[in-house]
Amino acid sequence: MVSSKESSVLFSLRELMNLEEQRRAEEAADVARRAERQAEATLAAERRAREEEIARRRADEARAREEARESREEAAHLAALREAELERARRENSATLFLLNVDIRGDGLRQDPRFKQFRRKVFGTQPKLQAPVGLALATY
Repeated sequence: MVSSKESSVLFSLRELMNLEEQRRAEEAADVARRAERQAEATLAAERRAREEEIARRRADEARAREEARESREEAAHLAALREAELERARRENSATLFLLNVDIRGDGLRQDPRFKQFRRKVFGTQPKLQAPVGLALATY
């Protein structure tokens, strides 16, 4: 009987050791699964952050394109208004048009390439005397 007790104790010890090994293996597997889930979550978060950054950049680019388009439209509208106002003054034979060549307020206008064409419409020919740009003296 002693031998059967020894064998049952050995069997129980082996069973306990096997159970402990299984527990350790399960713990190691759990740790590995948690690490894998953490890595997947990190990758997913990085992917979402990249996608959000790309979306933000695209929105910024679209906003910049829209602002540039609006700016171009506004500049074209203002240019059309200036041109229409000058044309109206020419049709009405406004006295202020004769100051275009010397008035300091016309410096920006004189630099526009369309100014020569407009001046030909107003004066008929290119005037020979003209004050240098920026040096005109206005006497009021």
